[in-house]
Order: sequence, then structure tokens, then C-alpha cells
Amino acid sequence: MPHHWILCGIYISVGFPPEQPKNVSCHQYGKNGSTSCSWNKGRHTYLPTEYTLQLTNGTFLEEINSSSRSQSEERQSVDLKVKLDPESTYTVVVIGTNGLGNASSQPIQFTLIDIVEPYSPVNLSVKFDGFTAASCTILWQDEQETQLFRLRYQPVHSNSWSMLQNITTRRYDLHGLKPDSEYKFQVSSTFLDHRGLWSDWSVPFQTEAVPSEPTDVWYLQKDASLQMQNITLFWKATDTSQRKQASHRYRVTFQTLNQMHHKEPEIHSTTYTFFSRLISRMDYKITICSYNSRGVSQPISVTAQVGMTDLLPPNSLSTASVENGSLLVTWEAPLASSLFISGYVVGWTEHHDGNSMKTHTSWLKVSAYSFTVRVENLKPYVCYQISVFALHQSRAGQAASTTGNASAKAPLAGPHINATAEDGRILVSWMEIPPDQQMGCITSYTIYVQKQGADVPPDTYNITTTIPQPFPIKNIQPGAEYAVWMTASTVAGESPSGNEEMLHVKNAPDWGPILSICIMAPLVCVCCVPSARRKLLSLFCDLPCGLYGKGIPDPANSSWAKEVKSKEDESDLRPAQFLDNPNAFEEPETLQVEEVFIKRQCQILKDRPYSRPTSTKENHNYLTVTILQGQDAIVKNLDRSPLSTETASNTDMQQPPYLYKKVVPGEPHQGQVFSEYLANQLEDAAVDYLPNTVPTTVNNDEKSNDSEFSTLFISPRTFMPQAFSLDGKLTLDAVKLDCISFRD
Repeated sequence: MPHHWILCGIYISVGFPPEQPKNVSCHQYGKNGSTSCSWNKGRHTYLPTEYTLQLTNGTFLEEINSSSRSQSEERQSVDLKVKLDPESTYTVVVIGTNGLGNASSQPIQFTLIDIVEPYSPVNLSVKFDGFTAASCTILWQDEQETQLFRLRYQPVHSNSWSMLQNITTRRYDLHGLKPDSEYKFQVSSTFLDHRGLWSDWSVPFQTEAVPSEPTDVWYLQKDASLQMQNITLFWKATDTSQRKQASHRYRVTFQTLNQMHHKEPEIHSTTYTFFSRLISRMDYKITICSYNSRGVSQPISVTAQVGMTDLLPPNSLSTASVENGSLLVTWEAPLASSLFISGYVVGWTEHHDGNSMKTHTSWLKVSAYSFTVRVENLKPYVCYQISVFALHQSRAGQAASTTGNASAKAPLAGPHINATAEDGRILVSWMEIPPDQQMGCITSYTIYVQKQGADVPPDTYNITTTIPQPFPIKNIQPGAEYAVWMTASTVAGESPSGNEEMLHVKNAPDWGPILSICIMAPLVCVCCVPSARRKLLSLFCDLPCGLYGKGIPDPANSSWAKEVKSKEDESDLRPAQFLDNPNAFEEPETLQVEEVFIKRQCQILKDRPYSRPTSTKENHNYLTVTILQGQDAIVKNLDRSPLSTETASNTDMQQPPYLYKKVVPGEPHQGQVFSEYLANQLEDAAVDYLPNTVPTTVNNDEKSNDSEFSTLFISPRTFMPQAFSLDGKLTLDAVKLDCISFRD
């Protein structure tokens, strides 16, 4: 600031006269740009100082004034505002003046070409030939009339530049570069050789090094169907900076193996360090390489074969938080020979609502003899999904998974629940707590059920995080009202309660009267119909005997049947005699039949009449016996064992009931034939086991059949096996049996 005082109305200023301006120079940026000159003012004068620039080329004089407003600036400049002639030589003098004196600079002379500075070259690029990463071509653009260029380059981590001078073209072929090094390139230009100013260096262009091959390649192989499989590959980049480069990519090639016909390989490209492909179930050689604008890395390959058995998952997987935001993961070798295990892969990713695929999975590969890994740089209060795979020839087996966190606090909020009352129980479902409020891994949930109006603590239900939803709560009181809420817990503590649901449990309906009506109504209707009532009673009567009764022996196995078979050609047994003279039939001599079975109880059977004649071909009416048509198939196969002959002497003391009964009609008609009826309604006697030569009586009057026989009554005692054993023998003459359903 100027130093001045007022003394007796007079302003007094104190300062220094200006020093001689020094380092005068003029500069024009670009061929058509404006020209400016600058100089050093010298020391601070503390007084207002004016500077005048005098420009002359011998024909004119131009004076340009410039005031020194800022005393702190050491250098001052002024715009000439004059278009200079390229052919003229100019002289410049700067004069400084203030109240204490003036000073002039030394004159300088220049031409326009001497003070013009070209613009820097632009659009610098580097191209590699694709065959070798040691040679490249540098290209740039410059729209001015510059004639000379210079190039400098250096490795990224070096401090010294390599300079190339006297380049007369706008490209340069450079050799001898290191493939594994990154380089920076810059270009400068000037209008004339050995005269004029050089432009500023261009913006540096940085090239990539040839990428290195991927490392730690492994894959997961899963069968999608009988014809397709899914192969997912994982690998790591040697230099993590390569993943940040836009031109850096990976090439994945699938080449089939053991094929009769040559098949073109499938080539895919990706920018990620993993790749998944749904492909046919064949053996493949999979090759992975990285490439960029600089070149292609050496390939690395794995072989994926179908039919290989996955290794079992590791055992005893556990996690423990350690200091500095790290997690210690430990496991044991799976139940397989260590000769098949080539290493392990430990992967971790943020666990969001049970879905670990929302974030990229990080992993590392360790040797087959390592069973502990320390995972570092984990986020605090975040739950991670931890998975460990055993490797066999780069193929991962089954995974063992768990969750873990480097640090944890109690959750900030409880789960949001939805509770409903249904079928005498409460069903509770819930939504997961948002990840930013979990504050670690959720280890368990607690459901609280409080009965309203009861001065008792709420019932609690501790459940795991893997239990299926909805969770049922039983043992609730009908007609009561309940409040339900839920909390979540980490290893650090329990969360506040979530939302509360109020439920009213309805009274359970009394189905007793309704069931009684539904059962009694059909029974009453059945009992009102006589025929239905009789069928129902017969069903109850037949059921026990069907379970315990004995059947009648097969007459086809009797001695009578064998004798008839041998005498079927005798004239006295030919059926023509009876057809010609029905009255000539005489009833054969009645044989006594004795058959005794073990006595069994069947108390509910009653006598039931069954009788019906049947009509056969050729208008012959044969008298038949029909067994109950609803016989039990199980009863038909029961073994009817006759009693032992050792008890034959005791027949006087224990007289068994007859198993056969002769039925005699009241007034038989002439020519009517009667036979012995088997008194067993449970044995199917309709089988044609008797000879066809049995004498019969012809009766064409079908209407008279109903009156030919009296009702056949079959006593339940007939079916009861006896409690004692007697010898039995069955001898029959000519008997014709036909089993037709008896009348109700």
C-alpha cells in the first residue's frame, strides 16, 4: 500500500522510483493468436507507477500503456492488440514512470516466427502390430503448418524419459519395448527447424502391457438334463489393475474331445473373471486367455469330463471373528482320500435375505493341506455367506456353507410378521429384516404369544432361521384373543419387537349332533324299507360266518363220483330212459352221509330259506341247489379239515349235527325229482363237477317250478365247527347240484 500522510493540508507520499524492467519477452500462442509481451517490474515502489510499451518496426511506433495495479505481482504483461507482419522485425522497449522518476528496459528485437508457439499435438494414439508387444506405432494429429516434431516416452514407474528428435511426420514406429511394461508417450512440435518455439507437450498417452495369463482357474459342473450341462468357470487376474482397463477382456474357448467328427470350437468373450455356459454333455478342453490392445496372454486350459463324481463337502466348517475386521474360517477334510483332493476354494459374499448372489463373490484358492483361512477387509456389521469347496483336477465338489460376520450388534428392528388364526392354531409368517438393520448374521428368532386378559407371561417360541414358514402355534384356547410379535437375535443380542398382531380365535364348531344326524338318517331310511332291512340283517349275519365258518367238502372227490364216471356207458343210467318215461324214475336209495367238523362259534346266524329252480338248454329242467350268491371269496378258500377217526367211538356221548339235510315237499307232483341239498350257503356249489349222465326228469312247465319245492331252510348250526373230532365218510349216488341264488 502507498505510504502517505496529511501535514498542514498537504498530502505527503513516500516510495521508490521504478526499477529498470527486465526479462522483456513477447509471445503469440498459435499462428493466428494474439501477441502479448511481459516483463519483470523490479522492487515494489509504493507509489502509483505507469508502464509504457513502445513497439516499432522502423515505419511506425505503437505505445501501449499499462498501470501497475497490483504491487504484489512481480511480472506484468500487456496485450499488443496489433497484428504483426511475418516479414518484419520488431523492437520493443518498456518504460516505467512514477512521481519519483522513470526507467527504461533494454530494447529487444524479434520477428513473428520467433515468438509464435504452436498448439500441442492432439489425438495421440499407440497401435501394436498384434504379433509382438515390443513394437508399436505412435500416431498424432496437428492441423498447423508445423514441420518438426519430437517424441518422448518412459515406463510408467520410471523417472527418466527417452527422447526422439527431428521427426518430420505425424507418426513414428517404435521398437524395443518391454511387453510386460506400461509406457507413457508425449509429442511436441515447432514451425521451423532450429528457430521458433516448441509447443507444450501433448497430453500423455499411456499404453497397456501385454496381459498375463489368468491364474487359479477352477470350475463347477452340474447336469441340467440328460443332454445338457452347466459349466461355470472362475479365475483371477495376475495384475488387479488389468481389470480397470477398458480394453482388457478374456477369451473362453470350448473344444470338444473324443468326437468322431471335427467340430468348430465355441469362442466367447467376457470382461468378468467368471463365465457360465449351458452346453451339451460332452468332454471339453476349456482354454482361457486375456487380451487387450497390446496383445494376447499365454492361454491356460482345464479339462471338463462328464460322469465324474463330485467330492463330498468339507466337514466341521466354522467361522470366528478376529481383530481388524477379519474372519477366521476353519474346516476338516471331507470323507475321501486326500489323494483325490488338489486344493480348496473358500468363497464369501454378502448375505442378503438368504440370497448371496446380489453381490460379487470373492474367493481364494489354497493348497490341499490348508484347513484354515483368514478372510480380511470385511465390512463391519455385515453378514457373509461362507462356502468351502474341495477341488479335484480343478473341478469343485459339493460345497459346505455357513454364515459369519467380522463384528455384530443387536439388530436395530424386529421382523415384520403376518399372523392368522386357522383350524385351532395360529400361523405366523414374517419378512426378513433389511440388511442395513440386521447388524450381523441373524442366529435365531423368538415368537411371543400373549393371551389377552390373562396375567401371565407370554409364551415364547425360539426357532432357527431355516425353519419353514408359516410357523404353527398350537395349544391355543378357542374364543380367546392373542397378541403376537417377534424378535430377531444375533450373537450380540436381541432386537426390539417388530409389529404386533392381534388375533381372535373363533370357537370350534360342535360336530357331534351333525355327525349323529348324518349317521342315523341313512339307518332310519334303510330300516323303513323291508327288503333293505332284510339285506342289512343278512349282511351282519353272514359276516361272522364268513370269517369263522367251514365249507362243505367237494362231492367231486367222493367215491360216488368216481363210480359214476366208470359206469357212464351203462344203460340203466342213460338219460334217455328218463326222457322217454318220466314216471319210470324211482328215487334212489337214500344214503346216510356223515361229516363232522370242529365246532366254532357263530351265534348270530339264523335259518334262512333259499330255493329256486333253473332252466337249461334243450328245455330240460334240472333240480338244483343254489348257494348264497354273495359268498365271500376268502371263505371259499378256507380249509375244511374233517375230524380224526380216533374219536369215532365217542359219537354216543357227543352227537354232532348233520351237515346235510333232506328237504321233502308237502305234496310232490308226479315225475318230480328230489335230491339231497347241501346245507352250506357259503360254499359255491355251482361248479360243474358232476357227470352229465345223471338221470333227470324233463319238465317244460316253467311256471310250476316255483311250487315244486318247499322252502329250503339252512340252519346256522350247520356252519358251526364242532368242539370234538369224529371219523367222517361221504358216499353219494346220483346227485345233480346247481347253485342258484335262494329267494330272500
